[in-house]
Amino acid sequence: VGVIKIGCCAFQNCKELRSVKLANTVQEIRGNAFDGCECLEEIQLPRTIQEIGMNAFGGCKKLTQIKLPTGLKKLQIDTFAYCGRLKHVILPEGLEEIGANAFANCRALENIHIPLSVKEIHPDAFRNCPAKVYKIY
Repeated sequence: VGVIKIGCCAFQNCKELRSVKLANTVQEIRGNAFDGCECLEEIQLPRTIQEIGMNAFGGCKKLTQIKLPTGLKKLQIDTFAYCGRLKHVILPEGLEEIGANAFANCRALENIHIPLSVKEIHPDAFRNCPAKVYKIY
């Protein structure tokens, strides 16, 4: 066995955290788990992730890209809000819902691939995102 959940606020405001690689046993990242980790540049999410909580990566100012795992069905409110350097996002086929403000104020966002499986995009999900390309495929 191993860690299956990263608890609420577990690494919140760990200002010097730069890189995270989660074990293949992790299924859930709870709300605010990495909120305010200003130096976080890279996170490797295993395919086993099924749920990412509200504001889990909010304010991770140095995060530049994220590829979300295929088991993920919903992005919660504010999941990546205020990730100022986030440029590239790959959402998995099977994702059904993008929560309100999920990518709000991601001012560096250049492109995002939205799979056809997405049924609902909540208000302000991409507020203040200057993305040039939103690909729905």
